[in-house]
Amino acid sequence: MSLYDPREHASFARTLGWDRGVNAHAYLAWCHLYLGHHDRALALSEAAVELARRLEHPLTLANVLLHVAIHHVERREPDRALTFADELVELAAPLGFPMFEGAGRFLRGCARADAGDLEAGIAEMEHALGELAKVAVGIGSPGFLVLFAERLRRVGRHDDALAIAALGLMRAESQGAHWGDAELHRVHACTLLDRGGADEEAEQRLAQSLEIARRQENHLFALRTAMDLARLWQGRGQCAAARALLEPLHASFTEGLELRDLLDAAALLEGLP
Repeated sequence: MSLYDPREHASFARTLGWDRGVNAHAYLAWCHLYLGHHDRALALSEAAVELARRLEHPLTLANVLLHVAIHHVERREPDRALTFADELVELAAPLGFPMFEGAGRFLRGCARADAGDLEAGIAEMEHALGELAKVAVGIGSPGFLVLFAERLRRVGRHDDALAIAALGLMRAESQGAHWGDAELHRVHACTLLDRGGADEEAEQRLAQSLEIARRQENHLFALRTAMDLARLWQGRGQCAAARALLEPLHASFTEGLELRDLLDAAALLEGLP
């Protein structure tokens, strides 16, 4: 970002594929998102979109709309995620960008599921993954797979959720793409708990998820896993351990306190004696 000058470098998008300054904003936004710097992340995300619109380079805009839609899925803001996913589909379809069109449809389904239309949203996600496979695109593997597994879990398709989470971990290993490992282990564990039983395996997977998230300095994923562990321990009467785990993690966040994950963590702490 410090080296980028749109007056000098904007033309590179037409030879390199997309604009590097826009990408820098989008990826830095993701870094701040997972570090828990939610206000900084949002400002960078919005700046990336604004810069991409000024450039009038469709592939750059498609790429940043994909990033920003995922950003709002992670912030658990389905309405905003849906807005950017819809725009991505409308941009990509007539231009013949099948990867971005499929990704947009997948994220649109994800946002619809998160907004409460679970069955229709999951159906759109499933169809989009099939369309992406036709053009030999592994996009979102394992990143998209963990989003899919989590929504399958919510609708009670436990066997499917476990299979998709396992596939995501296999893809992560084969591709060397491990940024979503913590969430894949967390979703697997929560699915086991939802299905009933397997507390020991679920707890082991949650512990593994937390260790991975901490090692990667992914405070957002660490918070989510800590909440699931705290709920598990609360159910066993281990409330002191639950509070000792969750309270310092929650306190480490100083931005985005109005977001759903932070509100859920605060509510959980209030319920612990």
